[in-house]
Amino acid sequence: MPQPGSILFTQLQSALDEARRASRRTKQSLDLLDGLMDELVARKGAALLELARHYLPEMSRPAIEATFVEMRSSLLEVLGRKERTQAELTARRERFIDAAAKLEQQLVEVTAQLNEQVRQREILEATVAGQLELDAQFPRLTREAALAEEALQKNEARVKELQQSAREKLPPYQRSSLFQYLLRRKYGEAPKAARGWVRRWDKWVADLIDFPRAKQGYEFLTTMPGLMATEVARRQTEFKLLMQQVEAIEDRYADAAGLTAVREVGQKWGARRDEFLATRETNRKQQLQIEDELRQLDQAQGRFYTEAIQKFEQFLGQTETGVLQTRAQRTPDPRDDEIIGRIAELNRQMNQLQPQIAQGSLDCKLADDLAQGAELVVSRFRHNNFDSDRSSFSEALNVTAELARYRDGLLQPEELWQTIRRQQQFEPTQAEVLATGAAHTLAHVLNDPAMSRVLVHAMGHVAGAALNALAQSSVERRAPERHQREVDQGRPSTGGGFTSGEGF
Repeated sequence: MPQPGSILFTQLQSALDEARRASRRTKQSLDLLDGLMDELVARKGAALLELARHYLPEMSRPAIEATFVEMRSSLLEVLGRKERTQAELTARRERFIDAAAKLEQQLVEVTAQLNEQVRQREILEATVAGQLELDAQFPRLTREAALAEEALQKNEARVKELQQSAREKLPPYQRSSLFQYLLRRKYGEAPKAARGWVRRWDKWVADLIDFPRAKQGYEFLTTMPGLMATEVARRQTEFKLLMQQVEAIEDRYADAAGLTAVREVGQKWGARRDEFLATRETNRKQQLQIEDELRQLDQAQGRFYTEAIQKFEQFLGQTETGVLQTRAQRTPDPRDDEIIGRIAELNRQMNQLQPQIAQGSLDCKLADDLAQGAELVVSRFRHNNFDSDRSSFSEALNVTAELARYRDGLLQPEELWQTIRRQQQFEPTQAEVLATGAAHTLAHVLNDPAMSRVLVHAMGHVAGAALNALAQSSVERRAPERHQREVDQGRPSTGGGFTSGEGF
């Protein structure tokens, strides 16, 4: 039994929510490790200051305070820039998160509205198609339009044949100097004013190339394509007038039944859904960019962290050399030994913490990638209208197992999406169901935004089996011009769905 697209969407959304929660958990774990490292660094800095004050009792307080304040203020300046950048990015990310939540709610509401409009459209399209078949003029006009389409197709094919024949056969006439000579002389048309050898020469040339027969062929090739093109234009005008009458009848019934109003409302909802989806995708990309920048700020190789570490290492290098090192060797006071022991222990703890932070960063990256991949699949699912009521999936698709494979790293996001996409189909619309007996009803015809699905069914039905395909060709031929007229008049389109894709 086919699986409804709305149910699969719920499963995918749940998987996305869980991936996001897992990403947050790994981020919190990494934040704890970063906090421990920050605490160790701060304690080491305090121990170094304590050691400096212990080792330099004879130095002036202003001198040592100036040295430490210089280093401290420099580090605080770097930290301040990082925190300001982090706060700005975090605020922007929160705004995008809030906007995404609002868009998600709006998408739920607009999808429900669209499904209701699709249901009403299906009912009314079937009603209008039935009314058209019972109309006094519609069947006659349909058959006349189908016959006009048949004549047009034959005439257009004949014009193409004649034009191709002219392109192939005219060059020999144009290259023949003897034929062109007699053509310029208007041989056989003008009064026989030539005398003597000129007259005899012209006759000899005409007999040589059989000029009367050649001229007849030349005139056919130069005039007949134009005459046929004129005939085609005449038949196109007749066809257009017939189809305008047919379309006017459809418009009248569609207006009276309320189908036009449903189309107008549905297309407005469809435009809103397309707009929401486009905005959602743009916001998602911007949010991912911000999150990537925040992740880089938290990494050990981040630009602010690297700058602070370089300044701190420079200070440590200055502290561990020169006078401080010499004094450490000379003093018998055990206090400095205790301070140096603390510094050594802090160094050991920091060295132990570094691999955990590196692993935490890797886990955080993997969790983020899983969440982003799941969000990509959900976004494409929505963008392709796979969550509509008309969307269903093969019972062979085990989305729970596929999601488990994705979480285990056995599937890439694109592979997961392709697996889902290949198992999807849209249930046929009412117009498609009614037109299944048509001679050449094609999916691209019924989904064409310029094609009236009601006319495809109604005209094909009343035209009879012999003219069915011609009736549908009539609608297809008129579709671009009719669609433009609808745009100019502000009428909702009679063809296609409510959104830029299938499903609605």
